[in-house]
Amino acid sequence: MENPLEFGIVITHDDGSIERFLEKPTWGQVFSDTVNTGIYVLQPEIFDYIPDGKSVDFSESVFPALLDDGKPVFGYVAEGYWEDVGTLDAYIKAHQDVLDGNVEAEIPGFRIADGIWLGEGAEIDPGAKVEGPVVVGGELPGRDGRPPG
Repeated sequence: MENPLEFGIVITHDDGSIERFLEKPTWGQVFSDTVNTGIYVLQPEIFDYIPDGKSVDFSESVFPALLDDGKPVFGYVAEGYWEDVGTLDAYIKAHQDVLDGNVEAEIPGFRIADGIWLGEGAEIDPGAKVEGPVVVGGELPGRDGRPPG
């Protein structure tokens, strides 16, 4: 990330082990542009680092405690598009990026014009004006998995 200030940043070794981690740094603390996000796969021992009856933030307390105790923590540095969709604006931006072609993604249906996809079974009135980017969804399958009708 060009601006990693809203995220936890990490440094990983070639084997994926995490050397250093810092949650939501200031510019003076930034030591990496690799952010901590994604899906966590955890061993049951992780619960030793979570106090009973208390909410914890993994990135602010659990991960640093694991590193302080010398426990193995690994990460995978993924390449390509990434967007934190934790806000409505970011969620909309991610969809806009897909429809604008900034992200390689399979869009269901047929591309009928620049930025306009039409789902199977969907119809657009010939008099309608449709401006992309937009996806007009197709028919939803019935309960048995087949199209209704």
